[in-house]
Amino acid sequence: MIAINFSIVYERLKEAGLVRSKREFSRNFLAKRSGYVADVLHRDVLGARGGLPIMRDLRDRLTEIAAEVPDSLRCEIVEIIAGIDAGVRVVEVMARGR
Repeated sequence: MIAINFSIVYERLKEAGLVRSKREFSRNFLAKRSGYVADVLHRDVLGARGGLPIMRDLRDRLTEIAAEVPDSLRCEIVEIIAGIDAGVRVVEVMARGR
């Protein structure tokens, strides 16, 4: 679930011109080592609990960026944030059901 969210967020940010590579996404948006996202997407190594703090941090970073960009780009970022919020809620509900 979290790896899918990373993939969707990365692709949308790339389409918006905010990121050029998974390495850049890992470093600049997740504050992780440059190969982090590639590893996660390749192995899907994160469980729900391990991934939630990272997704929340990503959401916070995108919220900061949204405040600094033109309205047209802000709308795209707000949609991405809404997708992250929905994914986090799903993971939280699933984790409670275990």
